[in-house]
Amino acid sequence: MLRMLLVLFSYAVGITLSLPNAVYASCFFIWSDIFRPSDWARRYGILGGSFYPVHICTGVLAFAILFRPWKRRWNMGATILLVSLVWFLICALAAEYRELAMDKTVTTFKYFIPLAFISATLCTRSAQRLFLYTLAGSVGIWLAHHGLLGLLRGSPVIDMSIPGGQMSDRNDFLVAGTACLPMMLYAAFHYQGRWQKPVRVAILVGSGLAVLAAVFSLSRGAIVGFTALLIWYSFLTGRFFRRIAVGGLIAIAAVIFMPEFVWSRLSTIETSEYQTEGSARNRVEHMMTAVKVTMDYPLTGVGADNFPRVSLRYSTFDAEPHSLWLKCSAEYGLPMLVFFGLVVVLLLVRLRRRARLARTLGDRDGEAMATALSCALFGFLATGTFTSQFLSEYMWAIIGLIGAFLATPLDTPLTPPPPEEPVPSTVARQKAA
Repeated sequence: MLRMLLVLFSYAVGITLSLPNAVYASCFFIWSDIFRPSDWARRYGILGGSFYPVHICTGVLAFAILFRPWKRRWNMGATILLVSLVWFLICALAAEYRELAMDKTVTTFKYFIPLAFISATLCTRSAQRLFLYTLAGSVGIWLAHHGLLGLLRGSPVIDMSIPGGQMSDRNDFLVAGTACLPMMLYAAFHYQGRWQKPVRVAILVGSGLAVLAAVFSLSRGAIVGFTALLIWYSFLTGRFFRRIAVGGLIAIAAVIFMPEFVWSRLSTIETSEYQTEGSARNRVEHMMTAVKVTMDYPLTGVGADNFPRVSLRYSTFDAEPHSLWLKCSAEYGLPMLVFFGLVVVLLLVRLRRRARLARTLGDRDGEAMATALSCALFGFLATGTFTSQFLSEYMWAIIGLIGAFLATPLDTPLTPPPPEEPVPSTVARQKAA
């Protein structure tokens, strides 16, 4: 009963705050879609299957945008979302199994179009900061929850997920977790609002539990992704060797204190062509199948959600490619892969430039946000290299937020205004005359 009241209260507060405010409506929409409190409630038998809060959130967002005055600034993130949608539709129309591809594409439209409008809504730094908090909290709470469970049990937690949706699988959940951690750390050190100190301490503790969640998950991809994220952060901050030295100390501590079951899992990673461990061997086979599919369908791919069916022509069983990049090329062709790669490079380069400029101007919050967003996108892609979540709403929401952030001027002007000359007094003018 208490859980049901908590869920209903959160939606009541969300609707009340969001109806007159497009930014709050955007946060309410993404929080409900990613955190999925309704699925959590169904899991414990609180709500029935006929309750669909995503429809409520979509209606609230549409009302706030269409019937209330709202600021908007079109940006590169919104453009990327809509251009991608057009290509997804072209690929679906050209697919061999068109009905299946169209069903998936229609589903993609349902959250890509709201994300494009949300990106255009985030016109100010405070709005972007609030949306970043929502992205971090919607996944971060679940990460901290699983990290705490692993710490209390002292054993692996295999069933890590967010109930329902795109993060019901452990690996998919940890991909989002790798992207979530930099945003959690940004909030831990730069949160601005009420109860600043206790909130920052709570977020910092949650960030530590999030790292423990990756350790107790036994996910090799997550460990590799977190390592790549640390290297990227060291490169971004301009203190590469110092950060690597700190990372080395952390690695030594990890060697000393890491549980034995983690090392047993990591020892199954092999760099040779022939994988002896079953899971890794299957992944390599799926990736090779995706390469063959890409070569046979280079222009438009096989269409959304069609890879498992088409892969049966190349393998004895259907499966996903287990690589975000190969999922993109196999289902949407090489043009989409090239476009997506260029988008990623452009966003990361522009974020690095923005961080340097903000540092020069003394805009510490702008520098920290640029670094956090760059690490979030890079972390998702690094870990996502081993999963098939190319259409993850979390990743595309980060891209939309990056586009909005890059379109917003920095808080400090590029050149300070010249000092005003003092106006001479009447006595001084008479003496000069």
